[in-house]
Amino acid sequence: MNAFFFILFILFFIEPVSALSGESQSLDMGSVTLIITLFIALIIAVVYRREVRAKDIKISNAQKKLSIGIIVISVLLVITIVVTEFQYQKGLDALIIHQFNKQQLNLAINIASGIEDLIMHQKSNMEAISRHPVGGITDVEYLARIFHEQHSNDIQHIFLLNETGHLVYLHPDNMPGIYGKDFSFREYYTKCMQTGEAYVSKTLMVGGETYEDVGGRYNSIIIAAPVYNQSNDFKGVVGVTLSISEIKKKYIYSVVSADTGFAWLIDDKGDIVAHKNREFEGINALAYFRAYAGVGSMEKIREIIVDNMLLGNKGTGCYLLRRYLNDTKESEKIIAYAPVDMTTSIWSIAVEAPTEEVIGLVKDFYTRQQQLTLAIMLVIFIATIGMAVMTLKYNELLEEDVEKRTVELEMVNENLKIKSLSLEETTNDLKDKLMELERFNKTMIDRELKMMELKKKIMMLEKKLTE
Repeated sequence: MNAFFFILFILFFIEPVSALSGESQSLDMGSVTLIITLFIALIIAVVYRREVRAKDIKISNAQKKLSIGIIVISVLLVITIVVTEFQYQKGLDALIIHQFNKQQLNLAINIASGIEDLIMHQKSNMEAISRHPVGGITDVEYLARIFHEQHSNDIQHIFLLNETGHLVYLHPDNMPGIYGKDFSFREYYTKCMQTGEAYVSKTLMVGGETYEDVGGRYNSIIIAAPVYNQSNDFKGVVGVTLSISEIKKKYIYSVVSADTGFAWLIDDKGDIVAHKNREFEGINALAYFRAYAGVGSMEKIREIIVDNMLLGNKGTGCYLLRRYLNDTKESEKIIAYAPVDMTTSIWSIAVEAPTEEVIGLVKDFYTRQQQLTLAIMLVIFIATIGMAVMTLKYNELLEEDVEKRTVELEMVNENLKIKSLSLEETTNDLKDKLMELERFNKTMIDRELKMMELKKKIMMLEKKLTE
């Protein structure tokens, strides 16, 4: 029995620890169920031992082995059920996470396609304007105004640079000091002039990085196209600035994955363009993750960002992340990412969600599964108790039968003792009588010998007399 308690002690402490060896750092339902199971088994053993001691039943080795065997088999059966359920749940968790991350990847690809379509649409509009010959600035202003009014949600400004690269038109006119500024140094201007084709710039500051006197400057992407007159002479560049804030609202901020998951966007330099937490925008993604990454996760994050996202790859991954700078609690995140082709640079969109929320989507199923498992364990528990009680009852009946037969044997033994004493007395009497008989026989023999001797003497006397 002591060995059995030692086995239960080992199982009670080792099995839950091994159940926690996975990626989850909190006690999951499988571990809780395992602890409850082992605790029930311990109660069974304790109750059984108390019953045996209280009734002072002397059980044979065979009975002990049978009783312990019943409990051990029941415990092993329950542990097998729980471990099987835990492994099934673990496998199901992995499958759910994999499938969910595939959906996140499809979502990221769709978001990237939406941004790419927006850029290509605006580029097509610029090319349409470029193909429209204009005779003067008035026609261009008219086309620009009409264009902006039709696409005011997608673009912030539309502008015109003359053949020397100076800004001569801006709509809406809300950037003081910008008119007459020279932007011929811009790559989009030189490309349009040299190739005669529309061009999409990288992220740059509208209004010029060095023109500090220009009001309302902001970062954006410019889509530009060359403008020609009827003689096909280069007359300048017409362009639009994409509304990055509108792109954020439309494609990034509105994304929700699981319960609290979200999307974020980085540019070709790895800087965060859009994030659920606005204070992180403009910060380099690696610097952000370096501050919030969990223990041992920075290498995974670097691989995701540097080796995949910045190279225009798509894929999935996972890492540990802290919610706050000084937070000691880490939560696992699953992430899917896809490239955004900005024509002259590659951005990347990422969609992430906490693993625990993804698993929480099947919480009701797990609850029903746990209830079924507990019901099975309850049946095994009741059956084990019943068998243990039946064993005790059998031992009680056996003990009563032994006591009854012992009393009967004692009575028979007493009778045998009495008869033995009587037989012993009779034997002693017989011995005395036999001794008397032997003495009598000896006396008679002596007399017979004397008579024969006397007869012999008489005969001898008679013989002498006759002579």
